[in-house]
Amino acid sequence: MNGHFKIRGILAFVLSCFAIESASLCALAKADDFVRQARRLSTRIRGLPFTADDVELNQMVQRLRAGDRVGAARIAMYSAPNRLRREFLANTIRQWGAPMIKRNQDPRDVALNDGLGLIMGIVRDGRHIGEILYSDQLYGVVLDPANNQVSTLPASYANADNMGLDFSDPQRFRAVDGKVRASNRVIPATEVGGIYTADSSIDIHEAGTGRRVWEHFSSTFWRLKMDELRFAEAPYNAPVTRIRGDVDRNPLGDGVGFFLTSCKTCHGILDSLGTAFCHVVEFDDNVTRGIAYTNDTDRGDDDGDEDGLVCAPKYYRNIGVYRDTLAPAYSPSNGGWINPFTPAMNQRYGWEGPMSGTGVNSLMRALALATQTYRGMVVRAVELACPGISLDNAIIDALAADLKRQGDLRSVFERVAVLDQCLGTAL
Repeated sequence: MNGHFKIRGILAFVLSCFAIESASLCALAKADDFVRQARRLSTRIRGLPFTADDVELNQMVQRLRAGDRVGAARIAMYSAPNRLRREFLANTIRQWGAPMIKRNQDPRDVALNDGLGLIMGIVRDGRHIGEILYSDQLYGVVLDPANNQVSTLPASYANADNMGLDFSDPQRFRAVDGKVRASNRVIPATEVGGIYTADSSIDIHEAGTGRRVWEHFSSTFWRLKMDELRFAEAPYNAPVTRIRGDVDRNPLGDGVGFFLTSCKTCHGILDSLGTAFCHVVEFDDNVTRGIAYTNDTDRGDDDGDEDGLVCAPKYYRNIGVYRDTLAPAYSPSNGGWINPFTPAMNQRYGWEGPMSGTGVNSLMRALALATQTYRGMVVRAVELACPGISLDNAIIDALAADLKRQGDLRSVFERVAVLDQCLGTAL
């Protein structure tokens, strides 16, 4: 009998030891999991992880262990109260904005320029992110604090990158008047459009008449290709009266039928909005390459007359060719634009701005009021803060609504990076 109790006692002792060991192993595994979460979170926020030697890693682990995920994210994002980490700007925000300033939307091309500089500066200063579309400022670099000169020249941005300039430092990276450019160029306030009139936007404008700008905007910010827009409503009531003369009215040689049923579904959108850019032209004097403002006073009709303050001549190609057709060429007298979408489309895309206006700035301000614009911004943030994960539309829509209202892109990165789907859960 005593032997029986002795065996049971030994067995109980062994089991208790095993339970203690198992609990210890679980505790160690959970601690390791918090470390992995902290490293993952710091990578998503600042573009690279904290190492074991970084005090911030332990601080993040402590916050995560306490259930304060947002607090952990802010350690990765801020080096001091109200001061963003240089890595968040130089790595993450630069990657976020790269597709928005390139015609080919290449996210790998992160060479610093005035377009990316504007995005980074607006985020750093806590300005409404919608301003990247209509701001009349740029952000320049101060390479030498001794002379305190601010430059927005491409070579200066390249030098700033090479020297590892701290873009979180407002003394070395600051806002300047974006209307005044090198080579004695001045862009009127009515024609500035944030990243779309930065000199680096010449890549988007080149050889175009405003149409490429809209195609780039819709695919980058609205995440919609032209085919998705042109066939969004059937039948599509495109405003044929705004289509310019460089669009063939008889592409199949059998009259204007195909033009009216097919061509207009695309150009009705492109030409209605693209004309806002009719005073914007490419500029290259072999020293500076960028965009410029023109108020060319001859419509390009070769009649020798000066016709007043009008668009660049390229907007008047074939101006008299289609006068007697069912779709005469539109002859813009200024940078006027109209909203070409149906009421159902405007509701779907959250268009809350004016339905018409004049000039680049008025169009870009209207687009900065559209909910779809912020949805595209959020989707881009998700690609970086939660790679490989498809979030529910309800989450995207909620984030987009908040971003539209508050304009704080930093908060979007924080909120996305700490989601269970993105960060993972501790054991």
